[in-house]
This record gives sequence, C-alpha cells and structure tokens, in this order.
Amino acid sequence: MGAPQIHDQYGKHILRTAFPGEFTAAPPFSFGDGAGSATIDGLLNSGIAVEIESRVNKQVRGALLDLALHPSRKKLLLVMNVRGNDITPRQAEEILRKICPPRCVFKVVTLDGNGALPCDTTDVRKVKAAVKKLNQESARLASNK
Repeated sequence: MGAPQIHDQYGKHILRTAFPGEFTAAPPFSFGDGAGSATIDGLLNSGIAVEIESRVNKQVRGALLDLALHPSRKKLLLVMNVRGNDITPRQAEEILRKICPPRCVFKVVTLDGNGALPCDTTDVRKVKAAVKKLNQESARLASNK
C-alpha cells in the first residue's frame, strides 16, 4: 500500500471497527446512458453511501459530486485534515446541501486521526454518532412523507 492510500485505509478501518461486517465496497453506479460511471469508497449497511477524503479542497469537491449523485439517500463523508484545510468540512456541508437530491440526508465527520496518526477511539465514537443521527434524520423524513 502506497503512502497516499494510508489515509483511505485508515477511514475504512474506522468504519469496519465501528460497524463490524457492515462496511462493504460499493459497486460502480452509472451517471446515465453513455455518460460513464463512478465508484465511491463504500456502503454502510447497504444504505449509506460513504466517501473518505484527505485531499486538497478541489479534489474533495470532485468526490462530493460522486457522493451526492450516488443513488443512496443517506450519505456520509469522512474528512481527514491532511492536505485540505480547516474550511474543507464546512465547504463540503454547504456543497452537499446545495447539490444533494431532495429527501437526502448527509453528515460530514472530521476525523481526529489519519493514516499516519491514528485516533481510533475518538474517531469510532464520532462515526457511530454521525451514523445514528443519519438514520434518525432519514426515519424522520420517511415519516413526514
């Protein structure tokens, strides 16, 4: 595993630790006939689309498009401040708010650790709390149809 992937692997480790057996690779999804496809980092409980990012803001913005357009109505972005900066998570929230389809719910979680400096206990706690809120918001939306 090369150095650039250690952060991605750390994010996946946190998800697998928080939700054993529930985080899986995501198959590619289509943008439409002849428009290509995209692959996100994974799926949690087969219902939450997950992206893990440690890159610069411009690269994160590209990943947000894949996440927002994924057919799952629940979306989770894990951010590690490795190459980005302090505005990355806030910018991601604003972009997702503007481009996600109606009735979509999302959470952006800033991890304390990364592949070089892990912080498993805190990060697992943060991810579990975010997923709980995602599921609660999704259930609330479903009951308000």
